[in-house]
Amino acid sequence: SSCASSIASTPSPQGIEELEAAYKEVRRENAALKEALHDLRGTAAATAASSAGLDDILATATATTPGSGSAAATATGTPAALGETARGGARVSSSMASSMASASWSCAACTFANCPLLPFCEMCETPKPAAEHCETPKPAAEQAHAEVA
Repeated sequence: SSCASSIASTPSPQGIEELEAAYKEVRRENAALKEALHDLRGTAAATAASSAGLDDILATATATTPGSGSAAATATGTPAALGETARGGARVSSSMASSMASASWSCAACTFANCPLLPFCEMCETPKPAAEHCETPKPAAEQAHAEVA
């Protein structure tokens, strides 16, 4: 007990130096992470500004996918004839790909295309603009009541 209290009450120059060194290292790492995030945001903005949209990317991926439209199966067991190949070899139907592209919202801060259900940007966590929030569907009982009234 007396040993613990003497350690806690008397600051050690070596302990302070270790803390200062650790603090400087954390600050360096933080600066590096901020720089990487800045670079990613710049890359995302440049990518969004380019003429290639999601539909163009999906069309290119489909056109260059060997076996597209054949009965070959993917790793998930989905026949290739049922859809297009998206990132990672996953199969996405044409209608699903177009609805995903049209339903997403673009972040005003970083231009990332987000899922329409997210209230904030998945990339930079900027809140979704109020005008783009989707309305929550009313329960069927409330809809039926509204139609009768």
